[in-house]
Amino acid sequence: MFPVKTARRLPALITLLMLFSSRAALAQRQRAILEVFVNQVSYGNSLVVLRDADVFVPVVTLTDAGLHGIHGERETIGAREFVSLTTLAPAVAFRMDERELRLDITASAELLGERIHTLAPGTPADLVFKANTSGFLNYAVNYATNGHANLFAESAFSLRGALLYNTVSTTGGSPTRGLTAVTIDQRASMRRWTFGDSLGYSGPLGGDSWIAGVTVAKEFAINPYFVKHPTLSLSTPISVPSVMEVQINGQVVSREQVAPGRLQVNNLPMTLGRNDAQVIVRDAFGVERQLSSTFYLSTSALAKGVQDYQYSFGFQRLGVGEYSWSYRAPAALARHRVGLSNAVTAGGRFEVEPGHLFSGGPSLNLRLPVGEIEAATSASRIEDEWGSASLVGFSYSGRPISAGGSVMAASKRYATLTPNPEGEDPSVAVNVFASASLGGPVSLTTQHVSTRMHQGLTRSLTSVLSTVHLARNVELTASVSQVRDEHGSRRELYAGMSVLFGRVATSVANVRDERGNRMSLDAHRSLPVGEGYGYQVHAESGGDGTGVAQYQTQYGRYELRQDTLNGANTTTFSAAGSIVGIGGGIYASRPVDDSFALVKVPGVAGVRAFASHQEIGRTNRNGDLLIPDLQAYYGNILNVADADIPLQYAVPDVARTLALPYRGGAVALFDVQKIQHVTGRLSIADGGEHRVPSYGDLTVVVNDREVTSPVGNTGAFYFETLKPGTYPALVHETDGHDCVFTVTVPASDAPIVNLGTLRCEAHVS
Repeated sequence: MFPVKTARRLPALITLLMLFSSRAALAQRQRAILEVFVNQVSYGNSLVVLRDADVFVPVVTLTDAGLHGIHGERETIGAREFVSLTTLAPAVAFRMDERELRLDITASAELLGERIHTLAPGTPADLVFKANTSGFLNYAVNYATNGHANLFAESAFSLRGALLYNTVSTTGGSPTRGLTAVTIDQRASMRRWTFGDSLGYSGPLGGDSWIAGVTVAKEFAINPYFVKHPTLSLSTPISVPSVMEVQINGQVVSREQVAPGRLQVNNLPMTLGRNDAQVIVRDAFGVERQLSSTFYLSTSALAKGVQDYQYSFGFQRLGVGEYSWSYRAPAALARHRVGLSNAVTAGGRFEVEPGHLFSGGPSLNLRLPVGEIEAATSASRIEDEWGSASLVGFSYSGRPISAGGSVMAASKRYATLTPNPEGEDPSVAVNVFASASLGGPVSLTTQHVSTRMHQGLTRSLTSVLSTVHLARNVELTASVSQVRDEHGSRRELYAGMSVLFGRVATSVANVRDERGNRMSLDAHRSLPVGEGYGYQVHAESGGDGTGVAQYQTQYGRYELRQDTLNGANTTTFSAAGSIVGIGGGIYASRPVDDSFALVKVPGVAGVRAFASHQEIGRTNRNGDLLIPDLQAYYGNILNVADADIPLQYAVPDVARTLALPYRGGAVALFDVQKIQHVTGRLSIADGGEHRVPSYGDLTVVVNDREVTSPVGNTGAFYFETLKPGTYPALVHETDGHDCVFTVTVPASDAPIVNLGTLRCEAHVS
């Protein structure tokens, strides 16, 4: 029994419950499928729930549109989570167009996250690193009419990331070993290990030495797309789809569409020195926003967190190229620099020969808005004598003026592993320069270099150089220099004109120096990338001169040189080439400069091959062509001319972008497939009778892949391409019956192979 008081209220309670239930039901029924726009960008249709002046939108719809940090009122409807748009204000505003069935949402740029655009050339999307077991033997032979002859050989063998390298030379006598080393590159860390002979260098105020031992170094060339220097980044919020235009020093370097969000533009491409950058954002309504900044690009400072180093430990090697086995005491050289920030790079160096020499000290590089500063100091001890040296330099590169200079001072007993020539110990060395563009095509450069020795000798050079660009390919150059050294003081003059005709460069000049006053004529034509010729000519008044004729083929490089000096003539003949092993074959080639690739178009001769869109040569009768002058680790674009591939062949792809190992090679396979149509007719044996499986299907299995042909009303079938071989096959009839048998395709050079009538003897219901 209900209490009397409760009983009196019951009708009202029932009415209230009914009201709430109907409103809830109504709310559930007010659903709609609307096209959702976020900051004017459509993200497709979505189910939404309408409640009075509010709209509930699936959370996943907003996150798919790029919104982050959404904290509004949420509700689970069905199996999905919805969020109230009114509770997201003021960061989110919305408007519903019932006629267009459209929901427009305007979100603040902070909710849309970052839209990152990196402008520095990055790793190509289709880049593939490939390394095959390979090796080469470069050789060069030189013979002169004065009786001088020499032979040089360079060999390398690449296996599973390791490179074995060796050089040998001879000059009329017994062979002399040059450099021998095993090199291992670690691509992920850009680190190179060298076991054997390596040149160690410890940096400013330091020396260098050939070390037979172990060297580990940061090698940025392993990833040529890595940005190691500080670069400029700019950021701005964008509320609607816009067009971004990037200008560097007044030149447009990028123009592209950008989506709403916080726009982050990284690694703006810049030239060395001072740069004026501007990012212009124009939205659909013509509203324009500009971001401007000045940035000084330095190549001596490292980006924050980037390290550059080299450590060499072993024995000093002397007389490389003169003696095969000449070693001194153990030694070590090291240098290491770290980018503490994008403006400060700190480092240090040392050199040690135990019991005899120590030399080392810190270094500092500063990147300023108006230039860069380099400073280093060092102390040394050789035997029981101490020495010291310091270096400070400043440089500024800009428009229209660039300037800089450096000063190095060293005590008399300062020493490194590299000994100074006898009687030449620098006390103070000064280098100052300045250049300016005087407007239009005229530029002026001045330089002063002076070195004072502890022995009292002073050498200096002061010069002024002016260049005038008369036309795109015509240039005038004039210079005057004042030289002071142990031979006295003298003035040197130069005036000349240079003209460029395609690959041919010519110049005529009047020169006055320690050899007197004379006229000179020069002409130069560089060798092409592939086969072709080149030459160099240098002639002087008085009869002296040099002439060089060069010819390059797929198999070698040849040179004939004529030198005339003081009436004496010398003729030299040179031949250079390489023997390369890769992909199971041996190939004769021009000398391998860095890395190489074997282009394979199996069985197709005479196909032109290109490297970086420059024609290199044509494939041989086996469809092979060796390209010997590619860049290690860089994205080498290799392609073949599909017009040279006969019509009976198909090639899926005619381009490859390959990164190759250091002094190693890879096979670039362009797998052509011979187009050979296969036809025939089908007949099925059924109870002693033969019938045609009209309008059925014939399926054959090729390398675990099903290939199907429809069967015509006469039992005819057709396959675009089936290579010679025997394949399992199945005939499926329209009435549901199947018949299993085998299909054999014979080898044939004909474009169409007719198999005749094939009978399927086995019948399976």
